[in-house]
Amino acid sequence: MNSIKIKGREIWGYGIGALGQNMVFFMIAGFLMLFYTDYVGIGAAAVGTLFLVARIWDAVDDPIQGILCDRTRTKWGRLRPWIFVATILGAAISVLLFFMPNLSPTGKIVYVYITYISYGIIYSFYDIPYWSLIPTMSEDTQERTRITLPPRLVASLGGLIAGVLSLPLAKILGAGNDTRGFLMLAIIFSIVWLITGMIAFFSTKERYIPPRKEHEKFVDSVFVIVKNSPLLLLFISSVFLGVAGAMRGGMGVYYFKYVVGNDVMVSMFMLANILFSIVAMLLTPMISKKMGKKPTFILSLALTIFVYLISYFIPPSLAMVYILLNVVAGFGNGMYVIVATSMFADTVEYAEWKIGKRSESIVFSMVTFLAKLSQALGGSAVAFGLAAIAYIPNVEQSQNTLTGINQMMSIWPALLTLIALVAILFYKLTEKKYGEIVKELEERRKSIKQTA
Repeated sequence: MNSIKIKGREIWGYGIGALGQNMVFFMIAGFLMLFYTDYVGIGAAAVGTLFLVARIWDAVDDPIQGILCDRTRTKWGRLRPWIFVATILGAAISVLLFFMPNLSPTGKIVYVYITYISYGIIYSFYDIPYWSLIPTMSEDTQERTRITLPPRLVASLGGLIAGVLSLPLAKILGAGNDTRGFLMLAIIFSIVWLITGMIAFFSTKERYIPPRKEHEKFVDSVFVIVKNSPLLLLFISSVFLGVAGAMRGGMGVYYFKYVVGNDVMVSMFMLANILFSIVAMLLTPMISKKMGKKPTFILSLALTIFVYLISYFIPPSLAMVYILLNVVAGFGNGMYVIVATSMFADTVEYAEWKIGKRSESIVFSMVTFLAKLSQALGGSAVAFGLAAIAYIPNVEQSQNTLTGINQMMSIWPALLTLIALVAILFYKLTEKKYGEIVKELEERRKSIKQTA
């Protein structure tokens, strides 16, 4: 097994690449729908439809991008060139998302479809090769967990900055014009993405690049997914968990604006979650080493379900209790993101062992698609849910509407997370099994070299 210890400078250079990307991602996840509904004037149902259409396209586009990454061969590697190009394009398209030309209502709809779908495509061309770098840096399962920690910490820092500061900064930068404020903020966050993405490109090294097979068929790449049961179980579980989190995150600004009556408190709500998510990330390698990855995954979901259910019964007058309780959810989320990323990386060797094809990019195209699908389904659920409970922007809401908002912040996310927990119970790729697989793969490779 490849037991090379990666230098801290390379790991943290790699990790910093998640900062700007996630500042943009969390700004979009938390505030783009609000920007569309309350500032641009697009209906909630129309926004929900946009999110679903974009993800239907991603279902086709993301695996294709994974295949393109796998088949790329350059002197800079097969993954890093995509990171370089997508960093530049991603910074540009992120600004265009929050730039709204003076168009007719129909023109605005066309514009947001073009920019939002383009953002999804470019985001994948950054995210898929970025996370696919992990299994090319080391085959050691514990070393992978170590490599995973910095980018996940930095990604959470990006989420913290975006979640806590986006709304206050937009108001300050806009000086009374929040639409302009969001545009200025998007420009700042995009510049950060441009800088940090380039740092990741120049800091990393691809150590293991499998030889490209001649006459490789598209169906062989598809088999990496459909015949990879651990990958499918991780994907199913993570989708339900991700939709729950996206629904709660997207509804948060509406909850604090209309139920609590103080929209600025959403920053405190996100701060509580992300800060303790970072604490959990620092502790998760130790917890995972002691308990195992699957039990750590299950524990993270159990903590999350507990918080979501209890939240339903907390009255708006106790908003600070509501926020403090989100600390526990943040801890569960921090455990999940570290251990799940490492578990996804382990499925690369499983596919190589099971069907004879190693494909980091195909596996991590699923992770990228998972993130976007979760945000889209969660965002669509919020949009269609708001329409169903008769939400009207910028007016006092009815009691039925307030109750619906509360349910979408608690009961529905709890049920979705419970489904995620049930799915992961069937995951069988333990550390012991993984070790056996890697050992057998090493023997196969030695045998191939001897007969070559």
